[in-house]
Amino acid sequence: MKTIAETKFDNLVKEAYHITLKPLGFKRNGNNFYIAETTDDIGKVINLQKNRFGNKENIAFTINAGIFSPLLWNGYYGGFGGKFPAYPREVLSVIRRRIGNLMNTRDMWYRINADTDIEPLIVEHKHNLLEFILPFFSRINTNDDILTELEIGRPYDIPFFGKLVMYAELKKFKEAQAEYTRLLSKPGPDGPNSIVVALGKKYNLK
Repeated sequence: MKTIAETKFDNLVKEAYHITLKPLGFKRNGNNFYIAETTDDIGKVINLQKNRFGNKENIAFTINAGIFSPLLWNGYYGGFGGKFPAYPREVLSVIRRRIGNLMNTRDMWYRINADTDIEPLIVEHKHNLLEFILPFFSRINTNDDILTELEIGRPYDIPFFGKLVMYAELKKFKEAQAEYTRLLSKPGPDGPNSIVVALGKKYNLK
């Protein structure tokens, strides 16, 4: 049986996200929402992430938004023999943002317990979805848009090798070489990152 906090959280997910996103074409999988016209198209991902230190009576969570690129997935994750995901997770995105990033403020975590008045929280989340998350999605619709965003060099863009793979997969080998050289110039205590070295070999970079 669900706790009062869990029921309130589920209600927030439904009222603020599901009801808003479903008419736009987003598909829901638990606390995740995803949209892409075809498996070859860039996807948009929203993930409601619960804090692992919370519990059923006191739920803490944040909102992650991601841009999923089939090019990145095929160029990196697919190289390990993985099956192309029917429902890509936000963690596989080439560009990832938390709601605090999108609002240009501190990292935002929300809390729900039995005493939480859920209605103002629903209004707040619907506002954040319409004013910050969906506008972020609307400006990134092509691989060139992804590169433009990556070239800004935001410190929270993950994965660190995303720009290298995107350049190489788009046959922009001059840019890929420059990014490869940049990544090699920042070795860890044990030398160059093994992922970077492997990608250099894959794309014949020097």
